[in-house]
Amino acid sequence: MSSVVPWRQYQRDVADHFQQLGFSVAVEEKVEGARGSHVVDVVARIEMFGVSVCWIVECKLWNRPVEKENVLTLYQIAQDVGADRAFLMSESGFQAGAVRSIANTNVTLASVEELSELSQLALAKLIIASLRKDIFAARHRLYPILWAIQDNPSDDMRITYTIVVDLLGACMAMEMALNRAAGNVYPFRYNADFTRSPLVIVNSEIELVRQISIDMAEVTDRVVRVEGDYQGLVEACTDT
Repeated sequence: MSSVVPWRQYQRDVADHFQQLGFSVAVEEKVEGARGSHVVDVVARIEMFGVSVCWIVECKLWNRPVEKENVLTLYQIAQDVGADRAFLMSESGFQAGAVRSIANTNVTLASVEELSELSQLALAKLIIASLRKDIFAARHRLYPILWAIQDNPSDDMRITYTIVVDLLGACMAMEMALNRAAGNVYPFRYNADFTRSPLVIVNSEIELVRQISIDMAEVTDRVVRVEGDYQGLVEACTDT
């Protein structure tokens, strides 16, 4: 018979779940925050598609539903330590006030049975938010080149102009796919032509994140190259 007390085994089971997803985990870790230190039941960290993620987890193996006050306490800890998301675990449910209190927060309420789907969904949403920022940044770098060439068109700039237009098209394709995901419109077809990615049928946010992350990495690399090419052409025109 195991000598581990049930609540501690519950912590380990939750930690094992995140470890199976590829996270590095620590149990009962002391985490420093802006206003003090906190001992957290489980801390899960991972870097995925260039995004660093830190989640904290509190485990309540109680015989009664978890209350609103426990949710608010965890939310405050998450804010203090800068956690991307906080999970409050319970096998006995949550009071109605606790469920209502997580609206518009980064707190997820779950049982062990629900954890797999909810954690993967939360991870996908976090990466999607990062991808949206990357798409915006790529456009912010491409449009000045587009406008400059339009103002002063030349044969030398034609190829660069075409590449910029294609890259902006890839950004649009990725953003449209993310918008479909936000509307939960599955399945749908996706590809970003310029990246030569194959046409795929997307059935979930996880699948979409995996594909767009690959495409975004290629777009980012090509943006750097087209900036260099454009600058070289500008300097060549200046010299002549």
